Amino acid sequence: MKTKNKIIATIMAALLLVTVGATVTACQAADDVAYGMNYSYVSVSINPKVDFVVDENGLVVDVIPMNEDAEILLAGKIDQFIGLTPEAAVELFTQMAVDAGYIDIEAELSEVNVEVASDESDETANQIAERIRTRVNNYFANNGIFGRVNIGTMEEYLEQIEAYGLDADALSMAQIKAIVTAMTLMPDLDPRELADMTVGDIIKLIHDETGDTNLKLQNAEFKEAKQALYNLKYGEITVLRAQIREMEQQRLTMQDGEEKTAMEAELATLRSQLRERVEAYQAEVAALREQYRQQAQSAYSEKAATRQQRMNQFQDKLENMKQRIGQNFDKVREAIENMQQNRQGNGNQG
Repeated sequence: MKTKNKIIATIMAALLLVTVGATVTACQAADDVAYGMNYSYVSVSINPKVDFVVDENGLVVDVIPMNEDAEILLAGKIDQFIGLTPEAAVELFTQMAVDAGYIDIEAELSEVNVEVASDESDETANQIAERIRTRVNNYFANNGIFGRVNIGTMEEYLEQIEAYGLDADALSMAQIKAIVTAMTLMPDLDPRELADMTVGDIIKLIHDETGDTNLKLQNAEFKEAKQALYNLKYGEITVLRAQIREMEQQRLTMQDGEEKTAMEAELATLRSQLRERVEAYQAEVAALREQYRQQAQSAYSEKAATRQQRMNQFQDKLENMKQRIGQNFDKVREAIENMQQNRQGNGNQG
């Protein structure tokens, strides 16, 4: 890399990694998101992986679940994150992960990895990172959980960008993160084309691909079934259209008379057949879409039920922990804060 030291410095200023025993990255956008400029990307890693997209007003506008655990955790809950500050969104996600048992509340140490990349400036990214670290560390301390936030680098993303043949020096950190996310979800894309797009355009591309439920399996199956239907039905429609066009050209050169009148009648019949076949094809596509939408919604509901089962399973464990802390809460909180401060003093390397 041309200016590796410069990039590493930028990374350290731009990113915050918060690790809670696994990896969390999230992304699912609200349908009415206006994709503009100056985005920040917040990736959270706890095993559920989620990306939060933050707009220039400092509010979450997009939530992208990156794995099945995140889909389970966020099923039916995406709207709760839209409009939150990034620190509030990460705290809520961490709380949900604790409630669902993704974070071991009895562990000697739990870590949350959070990466912050800004399309605006390194200072903006650093400010977001510090607010997240303070908020999440306070959440752990206030709830008697030995958890901490670590600040790390984006070396992994830079290596992937280089593997794509792109110049990391020519891209903002938010572009780098958005490109890697898009390529992870849609590996058939051309990274060079993504490099020429704004972060907002890449986010819209990701949102359009993942759909309302982000159930990629169902989306892929629908596209495959739709293509099979197209191959089966649309060939005859294409042939019929070509036949109509050819006859229309012939009619233009014909003199008025019985032959032309007969051709016009035949054309009317063919146009009627074409319209019926197109409408029938569109109806079959609509039925197919509804079929897979229902399947996706069913799977989505199953994920929500799975999350609730996990929460029910760990509820007793949470209550028992709170009771054990009891009158020793102040001592426990002090121990947690000392652990967090010691980690920060050692450089916050995750």
